[in-house]
Amino acid sequence: MDYSEDSFNDAKIGLDKFYTTLDSVQEELKKPLQGQKKTESPIIDNCGKAVESFQAQFEEAMDDDFNTAQALGYFYDLLTHFNSLLTLSKGRPTEEIAHLLKQGLDHFLKIGWVFGLFREAPEQYLAQQKKEGLKRLNLTEEEILRSMEERNLARKEKNFKKQMRFEGTFFQKELS
Repeated sequence: MDYSEDSFNDAKIGLDKFYTTLDSVQEELKKPLQGQKKTESPIIDNCGKAVESFQAQFEEAMDDDFNTAQALGYFYDLLTHFNSLLTLSKGRPTEEIAHLLKQGLDHFLKIGWVFGLFREAPEQYLAQQKKEGLKRLNLTEEEILRSMEERNLARKEKNFKKQMRFEGTFFQKELS
């Protein structure tokens, strides 16, 4: 096992990706459905197969001498399918897409508990990460929003030197 700072950072980046996608899935499921029409799409077919086989694959990996790396790999596979469905849906989920997202989300949350994952609501996790990131950069959300407005105004005025100065300010803070 590698307990380096890099491996912990990689794990954090992975967890952030999971929570970002889970939040997007939950938001997508809140949107009104755009009909019942069955969509012929390899994305939907592949996602359906992945959702249907997820629990069995997870259990098989865990039965194989607790092969947690393989089991976690199935979470990443399902994450990829979620993102494909979200791209296909484009904010207008059909019943079929919503059903797959809901079924996959249920698996994700239920089975994630085995590893102690996803116990926090995605919006809470992401809000906490944002707060910690701002603190690390020694910035407030208001400062960022104000600078974004100023940068956008500079872009509109085609004042690229001023625009780059705003972008450089945040890049410098991130590096320090």
